[in-house]
Amino acid sequence: MATASRIAAPLGLAPLPRSRASSGAPGVVQCGSKISRGVAVRATSSGEGATEVPEIVRAAQDAWDKVEDKYAVATIGVAAIVALWTAVGAIKAIDKLPIFPSVLEIVGIGYTGRSSDQ
Repeated sequence: MATASRIAAPLGLAPLPRSRASSGAPGVVQCGSKISRGVAVRATSSGEGATEVPEIVRAAQDAWDKVEDKYAVATIGVAAIVALWTAVGAIKAIDKLPIFPSVLEIVGIGYTGRSSDQ
């Protein structure tokens, strides 16, 4: 405990509170003049709706269970994330060039105007 106080002091942090061994109550910590009591909470599944799974999660689990080649699907998923990350990086790089943003904006306005005439 003394080691933690020595480490915390140079960093400007308050030392950790010490538990009172003389109180005999587990989980009782004295911090200054206040006494904090630890509370233990246990979750049970006896309540209604405790095991309810959202429909989207159930559908995703069913779809994953039907997949035969999980390795290939996971590889394609990782490749899609890498491709998206690369595309975003390329768009940001093009956007930093001084002439391309205005040219692309004009192209977009022209395309929007042309497609709305049809």
